[in-house]
Amino acid sequence: MKKIVLFFALILTSVFSYGQSQREFLRLGLSYANADLPMTDGFFTLEEIDLVDDDIVMYATIDETVISLDDFSSSFNQNKAAVVSNALGGDEAVAELINVFDVGFKYVVNGSISKEQAVFEISSEELKAASNERVDNQDLINMMLAENNDEMPMDMGFGMQITRIYMENGYLCYDVKVDESIMTLGLLKFMEKDYIDAAVSYANNVTNPEEQMMFEYMRENNFGLKYVFGSDTSSEIVVMTITPEMLK
Repeated sequence: MKKIVLFFALILTSVFSYGQSQREFLRLGLSYANADLPMTDGFFTLEEIDLVDDDIVMYATIDETVISLDDFSSSFNQNKAAVVSNALGGDEAVAELINVFDVGFKYVVNGSISKEQAVFEISSEELKAASNERVDNQDLINMMLAENNDEMPMDMGFGMQITRIYMENGYLCYDVKVDESIMTLGLLKFMEKDYIDAAVSYANNVTNPEEQMMFEYMRENNFGLKYVFGSDTSSEIVVMTITPEMLK
């Protein structure tokens, strides 16, 4: 979705020399964007983009075998600041699009199974405010981490619990408490290569939509993964590191 927005925004900047109205500029850009649709990104299929009154309207369908329309709606509303920031994309052409044409974004989303429809709106005022004061990468990831940490501790099985998730020196870090009566740190160290291979495979094949977004965000921002296993009976730790290159 972000790529499509950026694509038609860039197209618009190339047609400013034509002697047509501003709205025709916009419609021309949208026609170029629609030529590449439909486009599927994970569970989200963007089908059409149109200009309706003062909104750029994006018509889409979500795969409800992955996430329900209700859950998608809840996630959208809870993470609206992140959605706005991703829509802007850090590209000046998108900010120019918003300022010149004074448009907002509207998402009309249909559920693949329920056949129900939800509408989400981002006003031109919200977009302009966000373009003047961008949410930086660290703010976005902090917001996602705060939501995940609210659900801690999280049982991983085999005597292990995730107790905290945080960013440190370019790595997404998981603190894991290990019950050594069930799983010893020595055995974890012995299994390090297999564990790392499994973690990389999981990151590349994850189906949970929130995790998909998280790992894609990490790749775009060159983050790695780090698992810090700590004993429940001593201060001993085992650290397993997955570099950004391993997640490409």
